[in-house]
Formats: sequence, structure tokens, C-alpha cells
Amino acid sequence: MSKNHCTALAIHNSYLNDDVINAFLDIVKLQTSFIPQNVLFYQTPLMYSAVENVDDFQILYDGSIGNDAIGHWLCVYYRNETKCVEVYDSLYHTLNDNLFEILDILYPSKSNVVFKSVIKQPDGYSCGVFAIEI
Repeated sequence: MSKNHCTALAIHNSYLNDDVINAFLDIVKLQTSFIPQNVLFYQTPLMYSAVENVDDFQILYDGSIGNDAIGHWLCVYYRNETKCVEVYDSLYHTLNDNLFEILDILYPSKSNVVFKSVIKQPDGYSCGVFAIEI
């Protein structure tokens, strides 16, 4: 994780962009058996690879793309034993069609999707911090 990524994490009232989230996911890959996929795949869901027969976690993006993007980060956890996708979202309790498509690609054996109770973010920009904290 670069100094710029660390600075973005430390700045109060700062939205975490895809570079910072991907840097965090690189650390997760190095320190755990999880293999989170690049958050930029949101733009082309078919780039995601299916995950089967293992527990898994991903940070997903929901929203527009580009320099003036307005979006939202959330965390999902797949429990292989129960084939359940748990959604940890600090703002919403619903998913759009694109996110359901991503979940269908990631977890073709899933039996259901449930929203877990989490602390709600107090603002419109800290979703990235909440997503990586979960």
C-alpha cells in the first residue's frame, strides 16, 4: 500500500476510490486465503470469476463510473457450507440488477442472499471505510 493510499485512509471526510480499495484487497490476498477480485470488474461483470467450494469475501462497487462518479462500496461474504451470500452494507438494504448479476457470476451455487445488520454510516462518503472494516 503506497503512502498516497495510507493518506487517503487517514483523511477525515475522504471517499475511498478504487485504487485505495484495490490496494487493501492486495493486502488481503497476501495475508489470507481469500482471493478478492478487482473492484473495477464492476464495469464488465463477466470479468469476475466464479468462486466455488470455498468461503469467500469481496468488496463490490455500486454506482456510476468516471471522474465524477457517485457510487457506494459494500462487502459480501459467501459461506460455502450454507451456500449463502451475506451482504454487509452500511447504507442500503437492497441490490440493483448489476450487483445481482455479479453475485450470480461469483457464486453460481448460492442458495440465498441475506442482508446482515451493520452499523450505518453517518454520512455520504465513508462507505469505503465501512466496507473494508467489516
